[in-house]
Amino acid sequence: MKRFLKTFALLIVSLFLVVSGVDAALDHLSHSATQSSFTVYNEQGGVVLAYNGDLNACKAYVKPGPVAVPFLHRT
Repeated sequence: MKRFLKTFALLIVSLFLVVSGVDAALDHLSHSATQSSFTVYNEQGGVVLAYNGDLNACKAYVKPGPVAVPFLHRT
């Protein structure tokens, strides 16, 4: 009976730690910044398009077919 109580207490404590860790991780993700940058380069290494801001608000309008963007960098 004593071993059962120790195992049960250890199980409860470990479940509490896992749940609090997941809760802290989800809280951190919900408050993280959505700022990001997007840059398109040409063949010579010059910047063709640069965007700094909230990429979640951007909508992608993609035309079917191949896209001729040789260098793409997202941070």
